[in-house]
Amino acid sequence: MNNSTSNQQPATSNQQPAIAISVIVPIYKVEPYLIRCIESILTQTFTNFECILVDDCSIDNCPDICDKFADTDKRIKVIHKPKNEGLPQARKTGLESAVGEYILHVDGDDWIEPNMLEIMYNKANSGNYDYVGCGVFVGNASLWLWEEQDTRHCDKSEIMRRFFNGCLYGGQILNKLIKRSIWLSVIFPFHGKQEDIVCIAQAIYFATNICYINVPLYHYCINPNSMTQAKDRIIRNLEDSYHNHLLRYNFLKDKFNDISIFFPGLANLDNRLKYKLLLHKQTRYLNANCSLNPEADQFLFNKRSDMSFAAKVILCVCTFETRLIYLFMPYLILRPLLRKLKKK
Repeated sequence: MNNSTSNQQPATSNQQPAIAISVIVPIYKVEPYLIRCIESILTQTFTNFECILVDDCSIDNCPDICDKFADTDKRIKVIHKPKNEGLPQARKTGLESAVGEYILHVDGDDWIEPNMLEIMYNKANSGNYDYVGCGVFVGNASLWLWEEQDTRHCDKSEIMRRFFNGCLYGGQILNKLIKRSIWLSVIFPFHGKQEDIVCIAQAIYFATNICYINVPLYHYCINPNSMTQAKDRIIRNLEDSYHNHLLRYNFLKDKFNDISIFFPGLANLDNRLKYKLLLHKQTRYLNANCSLNPEADQFLFNKRSDMSFAAKVILCVCTFETRLIYLFMPYLILRPLLRKLKKK
């Protein structure tokens, strides 16, 4: 008879745990892409993993697809949620069922390179890393790549500063292999839009050894159906972004007190959200001074901010009267075209 888990010795770099990696796939209305996603996981060169498919009450054939794969491969677990709660809570549900030493999140309409798990797990073991990031293929046209980094000699504030200033491989959950023990300390939001940056900010804070490999292993696919958003959906996304902004802001204030050490990156993120709220007349999320983050407002006109001068002017004017945004509509509409002409 096998020993219980509590009597097992911790896995070393030469000894894999019972299950090394749990791959969590939240699923909702991704039927055209789901088979490709699951097959890319099951055909990995690294085999010591489990795949947890979380059906968030998808109303298409995704639940049946999940069950059919589970019937043919014992590495697959399927969780059918009793009600739809959105992407962050679907990830959390998968995490609660996971037993792997490391966690990888993969969206149901994306897919991964066949050696992704092998490369990232070997990297994690090579330096006792508890957080490993990689490059990302975006659609069919571009790559997200960052310089290779090792943060073992950096303090928490320096790591977070790199993160918010774009030097630490982005705020996406998807291209990271992170220890399950870290994820268990992360509070998942209930609001879906921009949930990644809330979760990853927490994961970075709780991680000890972080590294990045300059190899694209994750395929982030742009779903055309999600690009055409109705006005009410845009407003809901802004509401989600606002609530997740508050979660991130409160977490950083609690852990670091002085969040200005993460500027200009954090300030520009907050000011862009404020700009979008003003653009769509969602001023109920701003305070009496029409402010989202006073520290970011104060930083806005600092020469270090990477917002354009035009954006600063528009944001400043619309702070006092939101209806004035319509005066700038021609510029906002033509701006992408003007940029293309300027490049030529």
